Amino acid sequence: MTSDRFAFDLQDLETLARVYKAASAALVKRDPLYDAEKEAARRKNLRERLFTLAQPGSVEFHNLYAAVMSTYGDDPLSAYSSEDA
Repeated sequence: MTSDRFAFDLQDLETLARVYKAASAALVKRDPLYDAEKEAARRKNLRERLFTLAQPGSVEFHNLYAAVMSTYGDDPLSAYSSEDA
């Protein structure tokens, strides 16, 4: 038997996708050393941060976006590492 308390519903997943897209664009824009070769690492790091901060059943775009972006601080290179998350 599985528990639904850790499952995201469809609306949560749609909001997560929107936050991911917005945060991804913001991180690329603020990184003066953006490197397309490191894109996979940046995306993985962002997904990890999103799912760490998101709570099933209470995913709100503005709150989650602000929370995710605040984990990056002022260092644009932190987008490639989970150490600051």
